[in-house]
Amino acid sequence: MAGCYDLLIVGMGSGGMTAAEFGSSLGLKVGVAERGRVGGDCLWTGCVPSKALLASAKAAHTMRHADHYGIEPCEPRIDTARVFARIRSVQQAIATSDDSPARFESELGVEILRGDARLTGSHSAKVGDEDVEARFLLLCTGSRPVEPPIPGLPEAGFLTSETVWDIPRAPDSLVLIGGGPSRWRWRRPSPGSGWESPFCRRARGSCRATSPSSWRR
Repeated sequence: MAGCYDLLIVGMGSGGMTAAEFGSSLGLKVGVAERGRVGGDCLWTGCVPSKALLASAKAAHTMRHADHYGIEPCEPRIDTARVFARIRSVQQAIATSDDSPARFESELGVEILRGDARLTGSHSAKVGDEDVEARFLLLCTGSRPVEPPIPGLPEAGFLTSETVWDIPRAPDSLVLIGGGPSRWRWRRPSPGSGWESPFCRRARGSCRATSPSSWRR
């Protein structure tokens, strides 16, 4: 066997990183299989970029309503390319500090195994070309956007909640498909950011899993 661990974690997003750090604090030998970027959805496509976007929208809103603070209000000039550049700088700052692979490896003793992971038994897995054994396996694989079977959508082209952060600036308008948390990340900044984002959803209500009371209202 190429590796033998007390705990093997599949996926190094927010869940996997938390588990790896906690396991290390207990003195366990921890290995983490990751095929992409350390940090997962939270750092690269979810919490961090959306909160950074909201911060810019809040700044614009404050400028418009500065009279509330006894200051002459003004209409901000918004360059979304600069807003997106700031988002990426925030991501990189986190990626090179708290979420840095080097911190987990050098400070916490966690071994990061690069490649796709496939479970081969109740205590074994294959990561890339390596066979790995572990007392415990913990799956922290997260999720991915579903591409809805809408006629004409592939031909028209579309972004997902992941790829939208790869474009150089915010689009002038968006139609958001879905009613989950990712939709609200883009819907909320709209009033303060200058772009429109109507949305469509298949089922009644939004964010049912995370906030049932909100969709009932």
